[in-house]
Amino acid sequence: MSENKALKIWKYEERHASHALVKLYAEAHGEGEYLGEFTDDEARELILGIKPNIKIEKELHRLKYFGFLPILVIYKSS
Repeated sequence: MSENKALKIWKYEERHASHALVKLYAEAHGEGEYLGEFTDDEARELILGIKPNIKIEKELHRLKYFGFLPILVIYKSS
């Protein structure tokens, strides 16, 4: 059975030397770029592409329930 593309996602990103803050929104919030409509599987791929070690089911639920998911990515220093 195919999943409907019901989750609209906007992405806003701030990059710094040591980290990045990526904010995903499930509704127009006035900041960020509209990425399109996503199925749950496509949203999982998007989130895991930003931060591979995230607790994906918990965070996908947070995005769907609250409409907002902040992701802090810390860059490893060499």
